[in-house]
Amino acid sequence: MYNETIVTADEHENIQNDCGCDFNTAGNYPTLHDHAFFEVTYIFSKTLHHINGQDIWLADNTLLITRPQDVHCFTDCHETIGQLNLKISCSYFRTLLNFFEKDFYDTVMNADDSMRCIQMTSAYGRSVMDFLDKLFMQPSLSKKYVSCKFMLTKFVKIFYNHFYVENNVSQPDIVKNTIKILQ
Repeated sequence: MYNETIVTADEHENIQNDCGCDFNTAGNYPTLHDHAFFEVTYIFSKTLHHINGQDIWLADNTLLITRPQDVHCFTDCHETIGQLNLKISCSYFRTLLNFFEKDFYDTVMNADDSMRCIQMTSAYGRSVMDFLDKLFMQPSLSKKYVSCKFMLTKFVKIFYNHFYVENNVSQPDIVKNTIKILQ
């Protein structure tokens, strides 16, 4: 197996800080690897994702959760800014997921690879690009981390809906609307 755990010194320090997260754009390790943290990645252009022994083509505007035990790499991405990576400590991500539902962390940990990637609309991709523009205009690093936490919360809400709301069509509208209000 060709995997190796990749955590740079800067990533380790930033992920373990009070924010519990780090970020980069277009950062990609082209060989199979795993992490000591979660990644929530937004893919802007079509790319090949090798994950856990499978090859999956991801279309542009795909949102993806990669767990610490996942052995993966991205290849064949032809854009300069091909992705936004939010790297999150396990403890912070557990806290965030459990805010949505007590056992949501376990659900994500046990979900198959196809359930952890979502095809988004091109309009959503434009809003993420707008977020990136604003992110890099932030004057301080601490403000950038606050912005990333905000975006991460939005992404987790999308995943929560993907797992529980969109896939449960048998719920009556009143139940769906109540869930939306509670969220």
